[in-house]
Amino acid sequence: MKSERIALVTGAGSGIGLETCRQFVEQATIVIGLDSCPEALSLCAEQLGSRFNGILCDISDEQQVVEAQRKFALEYDKLDYLINNAGPCRSVSLESLDRADFDRGCDIKIKGAMLVVKNFCGLLKKSEVACIVNISSAETEIVIGKRSFLAGSVNAAVDNFTRSLVRGFPTFRSNTVSPGLIDTPYLCEMFSPEESEDSIAALKCRLPSGRLGRAEEVARVITFLCSDRASYINGANILVDGGLSCQAA
Repeated sequence: MKSERIALVTGAGSGIGLETCRQFVEQATIVIGLDSCPEALSLCAEQLGSRFNGILCDISDEQQVVEAQRKFALEYDKLDYLINNAGPCRSVSLESLDRADFDRGCDIKIKGAMLVVKNFCGLLKKSEVACIVNISSAETEIVIGKRSFLAGSVNAAVDNFTRSLVRGFPTFRSNTVSPGLIDTPYLCEMFSPEESEDSIAALKCRLPSGRLGRAEEVARVITFLCSDRASYINGANILVDGGLSCQAA
């Protein structure tokens, strides 16, 4: 088993998570995907084949993470790549922020990421090429109107978590990828249904690239950071935002 690379991807059921799983599978990596949606995991298995294994898990619940780790350890004796991708944050003004938005963003994005690393770090230590990639957001670099309070703040914690991992776990690499406006189901979750279309159109006008990014473009950066070609990249935060963060706020 040690000759094969093994990746764990949270939020594997759609968008960037699904495309990351797909690219790992294409590189002959064994992929274990965590997601809280059983239908999404079933579709992933159908699309990706036998090198993909899904585990139903809400990563904000430590007991579920512990159980996911137990199931993983029954099959695999080490973990090479850990991708903390789960955790949408709806972009809302501070006045509109409600408890459900706050809890969902914090519980999954930062608490969930910490719980996954806590419970899987023992398996990462058994790998000679161990790597963590935390998915943050370009909203830590640019304030999108009045709507970056939650996403910007929560993802700033993710960025700091990565830097802490570099110091706390020197035997493996830890990096951050910060996507901008990516054409995934999550993009629509950033806004309420009545404002989604107009808001996305307005934001697209600010992009130097003139278009939304694609999930596979972010996934290429993630899988690169896990590869041997990135062996000296540690503690980096790589923006994949089409130049959005270079624009005036």
